[in-house]
Amino acid sequence: VSYDRAEFSYAFGPVFTISGIRVLEKNGTESFAAADRLKFKIALIPLLYKKIVIAEIELDNPRVALFRYPSGLYNFSDLLEGPDEGHSLEIKDVVVKSGRVSFTDRGFKDTEIITILEGIDLHASDLRKGSASRIELKAVAVQEDNRANLSLSGMIGVAGEPEPFAKSSLNARVRVENLSGDPFW
Repeated sequence: VSYDRAEFSYAFGPVFTISGIRVLEKNGTESFAAADRLKFKIALIPLLYKKIVIAEIELDNPRVALFRYPSGLYNFSDLLEGPDEGHSLEIKDVVVKSGRVSFTDRGFKDTEIITILEGIDLHASDLRKGSASRIELKAVAVQEDNRANLSLSGMIGVAGEPEPFAKSSLNARVRVENLSGDPFW
């Protein structure tokens, strides 16, 4: 992990801003994730009870490169391994501006399929385990020459303790325009 600049300020609680953040793959040469700016505000009162609550996290122009290898493993599979340390972290609001996720799938069939989500604007509010949270998402999916507009609006029911995040639910309206299924057939 590297970054260009880090700042601390105090406006109704501690605010940390990290500019030019980069996270490399395990091999240390290829980019896994990057963002022009990461800003997060920490809620004060929960600190008195030894709890960390991030009141808001903002990402400007984040970029993530995901891969699925022929083995079925992902380039982030190692991050999901290991025991749960039992740390309690709560994130209230998440805002993503102009994000980009590229997904290279080498495990679906004999050829490589590349799907890119760009122009990702996301707002998720009041994210807490065991509760319903509002989520709004807009993006453009790019597959070869095809561009599809995507939007999602609704509620995500974040799984409570001790359930894994995969047990979460989503009740949302999804709108898709011009999506092609050709690369998958």
